[in-house]
Amino acid sequence: MRNNKFLTAAVAIIVLSNLLIDALLWRVYDVMMSFDLYMDISGQRALNAYTLRGIDPFPQIGVEPPLLPDVGVIPQEWGTVPWGLILGNVFYPAFLSLDAAKNYFLVLNVVVLLATALIFYDASRKISPTLGVLSIALFILPASFMWSTLRSLNAGGMICCLVLICCVTVERRPLLTGVLLSIAMIKPQTALPLCIWFLFQRRFKVLLTAAAIDLGAWLIAAALTGTTPLTLLIEMFNANIGGTHHFRGLMQLFFLTDRATAMYSSMAIGVLFLILLHQRTRAPNFLSMYPACVVPLFWSYTTGNDLFVAVLPALCCFHVMLERRSERLNWFLMGLFFNFALLLFQSIALYRNLFCPEAQSFQLIITCFFARRILCFPMICMSWWLGRNLLEVYERQ
Repeated sequence: MRNNKFLTAAVAIIVLSNLLIDALLWRVYDVMMSFDLYMDISGQRALNAYTLRGIDPFPQIGVEPPLLPDVGVIPQEWGTVPWGLILGNVFYPAFLSLDAAKNYFLVLNVVVLLATALIFYDASRKISPTLGVLSIALFILPASFMWSTLRSLNAGGMICCLVLICCVTVERRPLLTGVLLSIAMIKPQTALPLCIWFLFQRRFKVLLTAAAIDLGAWLIAAALTGTTPLTLLIEMFNANIGGTHHFRGLMQLFFLTDRATAMYSSMAIGVLFLILLHQRTRAPNFLSMYPACVVPLFWSYTTGNDLFVAVLPALCCFHVMLERRSERLNWFLMGLFFNFALLLFQSIALYRNLFCPEAQSFQLIITCFFARRILCFPMICMSWWLGRNLLEVYERQ
């Protein structure tokens, strides 16, 4: 009876907390930051539209008046990977009107979120019926997915869903996994850690499928725009995507004025993290993929709902919680910490934007960067501890 009460309370806390955070974040952004309404779909769709009309979009970023008045200006600091100029139409269809693209985007969000929830439930209940219930709780209007998705119509949450689905389908559906992974690679900062993890696991069919699709889309973009593939890649790196105000990785505190060094050194730490955890995580199910869903939290450029991949490490914590009942409160709190990583990170960014939106003081920037790094370290430590406990749970079963 006591166990049932605890699990009921756990589900209620997860669901109600998500709903409360959704409401608060939506209200704050509606009042304080209304300028970014639907911004992402407008900018990303413009990149795709220029490409489909045979124009290299990167030199057109920020150009006014726009070369294509009916498409509009590609905003400053906007960009995507070269293959994203074609595959991005999956989320931001340039062949539809802007209003139709918005409606399509919202419907696709619902479909993708529901599909991910059902796939996760089916996989989780095979491990434990109770874990299946907890997995559904993580997908009921999740705060780290909904607020940014609905506010700016950003596909980061859906890309996280594709990564999560890949973790489940890789064993039985390698070709489907490769297709989904190729689309998720529109955001390498989210999907590349999973590619590295699959490389360690020698899942070459998945990786070759994803690489072939991305390379094909890249070549199509080059052919349509009359630009060499290498030129598109160089232009992408020079596009200053995201500008200077977004998180660039764990090492950003040490390289405040050198964003490239900050990100690449952070990525090196992320790869090392995956190498070390690969030997510690041997559970024979999708839960063993969680390290690839932790790395995006600290290794590169991230915004908004890019952190929805933290659902998987949260679920892993809940799995250990069910097996270690004497420590269940500790593991439940760790799971909540992962589940609300976005809230913690975005609270820092929100404070920075609201109190010093234009001329930010050097001291404030240092404080915000340092606070975000402080939050990354517990996640890295918890992930290391989680790997050890998942292995022990697996060996006892």
